[in-house]
Amino acid sequence: MSSDVINRSVGCLVGLAAGDRNGGSLRMALSLTDSIIKNKGEFNINDIGKRYLFNWCDSLNKGYDLGWTSGKVFGLVSSGVPFSVASMMVHNNSDQLTAGIEPAHRAIPLAIMPYRLNDINYIVKKESQLTHIHHLASDVSEIVVRICNSLINEGAEDYNRTVKHFTSKIETIHSGSCCTPDEEKTTYPYKASSIGELSNGGYAPSALKAALYFLKNADTFEEALNDSIEFAGADNYCPALVGAIGGARWGADAIPNSCTEHLEKLFNKIKPYHNPKSLDNLVDVIKERAETLAALKPKRIAGKYYPIGLWKVMEKVHQIIKLTNNSDLHSITKIKVDKGYKAHKSILLEKGFNIPEFSVLGFSNQEYQYINHNINYYAKLLTRDETFSLITGLIEAENQELYGTGSTSSIHILFDHLKKRGHDRYDELEDWAFNYAHNDYVPTGSSGRRRTEARSVSEYYEMRVADQKDIEKSRKDKERKLKEQKRENVVKQIQMRKKQAKNSKARSAEVAHLKKLTLTEMLTVIVRSDKPPYYFPSSLIENLTDEEVDGIRFDIQNLINERIKRFKEPRGKGYPWKNLSQRITSSLKNKFEQEYESRLSSVKMKFRYWGFKRG
Repeated sequence: MSSDVINRSVGCLVGLAAGDRNGGSLRMALSLTDSIIKNKGEFNINDIGKRYLFNWCDSLNKGYDLGWTSGKVFGLVSSGVPFSVASMMVHNNSDQLTAGIEPAHRAIPLAIMPYRLNDINYIVKKESQLTHIHHLASDVSEIVVRICNSLINEGAEDYNRTVKHFTSKIETIHSGSCCTPDEEKTTYPYKASSIGELSNGGYAPSALKAALYFLKNADTFEEALNDSIEFAGADNYCPALVGAIGGARWGADAIPNSCTEHLEKLFNKIKPYHNPKSLDNLVDVIKERAETLAALKPKRIAGKYYPIGLWKVMEKVHQIIKLTNNSDLHSITKIKVDKGYKAHKSILLEKGFNIPEFSVLGFSNQEYQYINHNINYYAKLLTRDETFSLITGLIEAENQELYGTGSTSSIHILFDHLKKRGHDRYDELEDWAFNYAHNDYVPTGSSGRRRTEARSVSEYYEMRVADQKDIEKSRKDKERKLKEQKRENVVKQIQMRKKQAKNSKARSAEVAHLKKLTLTEMLTVIVRSDKPPYYFPSSLIENLTDEEVDGIRFDIQNLINERIKRFKEPRGKGYPWKNLSQRITSSLKNKFEQEYESRLSSVKMKFRYWGFKRG
């Protein structure tokens, strides 16, 4: 290990001591350090919890503060309540206000250990949740540990890029000085442009934001620490982070003695546990612990490591895999299925196959749905054999009607992952699932008529390919017919326009001839024409006076009226031909009335004449 890495490792722990003016965070961090050293690199959460509890009992006499949340949890643990229950009780009783910065302070030694990134995810979360259940406490603690770990091992040549990389891991967190589930979520940038945007409280994101501000705007460790202490006052939420991150950034050599002089006042608080003989010895103890941690090779904790948020589902996934592997489900995929699940299962049981009852796991339908809906996130974290076993187990569990997915089944995603990664029994598993699963959407992710007709996955896909070809052919035929129709329409339009142009010339000539004729002659031509009246321009009849209309011959009036009524006039301005018909009808009516009056008068005269003659 290089001297620079050792220097930055020592600087990280000594920097924490320099920033902690109370002593509580330093003592907890040294307890975590001693636990890891004693267990030779193994992260033993039970041993760590016991050491933390001892510190809390001693703090009651020595007067150093371990934080309100931690104090409440340790108080419950001292009365016999387990850590997991105690931390949850405090979380719920405090309206879930457990997003404090204390876990980030005491977790600093974890940054010195050369853990893998996945290990850091798990270890930091476990350590934080001893006392602080809120996810922001562990999230911020992880950010701090990762920043320090990166600075220690890779250097601080691009400090701003390192900070930006790790702080961007949490994009949306609760705003304000405290955090409850009912508060509105908003983007919380870990970047402040002025000191007025900072808070000196113990809310984890706020403390980290303040610490990064002072580290960014300082050129030396001493400047950053002094500015943060002046800002924080009696609280050490921000300065402890500034000291730890600054020590990892600039190294132990950049920390002046003036920054650790206050440790003399903390002598009596640290002495009962570490028993230093002098101030120099206390600083040397801190340095020696840091060097020992940096040299340790961490032991890998039994089990797998997954990103935060997937632990709960992975525990259930591995229970299904374990139950599947302890049965004969891994071998029944070699047996052909022709008679359906129930008949097939009875045959298997008769042959002595061990088919497990997944109800023994005690998973509810909601838990199975949780496993199903998160497949896309954890599928890539499983080995090929684990994926094989999980597929088999989930199909059998659904067949046993412990849960139902239908079209929402995500098992086909596991098949896709297994196919991409390769497995010598993939085809065998796929055909077995195709015939064995109750759910028609397994394993292909689709259903339909072809699903019931096919006897194997390959046959199903052949049918699907044939159907796709038919669909493509139908689509191309439709496009071809549409193009032909468009071509025919274009030809028809061209022909129609030519005909219209020709008709327009003939019409113009015919109209010019009509204008030279008298009204009766013009209407006679219109009546005898095979074209409807509205073919002729309305200007020919629009300006006719009542005398002119009355002067039209009686037979012509009847013929023109009949033709106008026979052909429906298209929509136009004023309907001139219809108006002419109405005027002609009115004229005919007037003529009839006049004729009637004339004849009636003549009859009356005759009656009078003959009456006079008799008399």
